[in-house]
Amino acid sequence: MLPTFLLDSDDDWQEDLRRYWYPRLHNTLDGIGDRIGVPLYAVGKIGYNQYVGKFDEDEESIEVELVDVGFRRNPISCFKSLPDGRESEGSWVLLNEDAPDHVAPGMQLHVTIFERADDQPGREFYAHYENDWRTAPIAHLRAKNFSAAAGVDIARDYLDDSTFLIRL
Repeated sequence: MLPTFLLDSDDDWQEDLRRYWYPRLHNTLDGIGDRIGVPLYAVGKIGYNQYVGKFDEDEESIEVELVDVGFRRNPISCFKSLPDGRESEGSWVLLNEDAPDHVAPGMQLHVTIFERADDQPGREFYAHYENDWRTAPIAHLRAKNFSAAAGVDIARDYLDDSTFLIRL
């Protein structure tokens, strides 16, 4: 895993790398995954059922606030897009060690940030709850304990209780 100082709010360079490299790596990983019987992928879709809300704050303010309340940038996450074609602007994870009252041991809350669909300032959040890839990588890749509903509920609760961000 990358050192914590590379997972901060000012490390937007990672998103450009993910946007460039992950689509290029996807077919190779998919083929390897087929051969070994484990799903491997670098590109994925997020469904609207993972919608947490929209926020008026600018991207940098949101990212600083996420770091302040325990989220870490998640560069290992596949590069995600929405059904309408919008591409991820950031992938963030909240772990049990940073929020034990909200995230169970061995699990993670994964939040993905997108530009707003209404072309207004701010961002939209989408979330899901799943196995922590560090402790259960195969279960994570197979989406064994994946829950969009739990992710949305936990994200809304945590953001509302722990941040200055206001869901619209």
